[in-house]
Amino acid sequence: MRRWIALASLAVASALLLAACGGDEEGGVETFEDPSAIEVDAGQEFAIVLDSNPTTGYAWEMAKDPDPKLAEFVGSEYEADPGSEDREGGGGKETLTFRAGEPGEGTLHLEYVFSGGDEQSATKRKIALTVR
Repeated sequence: MRRWIALASLAVASALLLAACGGDEEGGVETFEDPSAIEVDAGQEFAIVLDSNPTTGYAWEMAKDPDPKLAEFVGSEYEADPGSEDREGGGGKETLTFRAGEPGEGTLHLEYVFSGGDEQSATKRKIALTVR
């Protein structure tokens, strides 16, 4: 079952990344790889790509919901690194997608946390967000 979910996630993430790479001027998804700061236009969808390995029980999630006026969390997809799809412990990339709201500045609070809820072992990330 996990493999089917991983394969479905891989297909969706691939489509999302291909759309982001095309990045047309009429609202394409802009992708940021392991950013510390992001600047996007109001109403634009954007994606944050981070190293991830859900086979270990860890995944990226929102540590705190973003200011709803500034950004909305749309969803998350995982893509295994090439050749590691069938390997236990093989890593990949997790893509978190957001939709920018009104112009302003704030912070996205993310954490890489074990599904068992051990918050002490969570890796926390803060990403500065500017919406133009």
